Amino acid sequence: YKTGTSAGLFFIVVAFLIAILVKGISFIYIYLLNERALIEKEKQLINSRATTMMGQIRSHFVFNVLNAISGMCKYDPEKADETVVRFSRYLRANVDIMQNDEPVPFNVVMRRLEDYVALEQIRFEDRINFIKDIQVTNFKMPALILQPIVENAIKHGLTPKAGGGSITLKTYEDGN
Repeated sequence: YKTGTSAGLFFIVVAFLIAILVKGISFIYIYLLNERALIEKEKQLINSRATTMMGQIRSHFVFNVLNAISGMCKYDPEKADETVVRFSRYLRANVDIMQNDEPVPFNVVMRRLEDYVALEQIRFEDRINFIKDIQVTNFKMPALILQPIVENAIKHGLTPKAGGGSITLKTYEDGN
């Protein structure tokens, strides 16, 4: 360009445009790769949630509850009806959890847990005593945390004992 012709400037502009084009194509390619990886991770998360939910609703638990309801139909139809409503609410809550990524209010988790414990109390009658000492409810938590803890306490702590026992759930605020 210094010699008075525009060929050098034209070459610089074309090179600059080609560099921008290559950079843009490379950016789009990387973006699409990242998008594909994100979609794959979302699929894995959904599968993980499904596995977790199915772990929550174990088939033996479902069959045991259905057998308990069947027995109640003959002797206590009102209790059988109440149990069916509670069981369907429990199942619906488990399905609804699959659609939620965020922590949920404690009250929602508690309602689901109460349904679970009530269903277990129907199966094991007076062998399970569930005590709630709830002082704080204005917090959120992962939806699938509390039930497995209580489930393990029932399965490994109370049902092996001849007389059963108690589970105490307590919430409180300490400092911050």
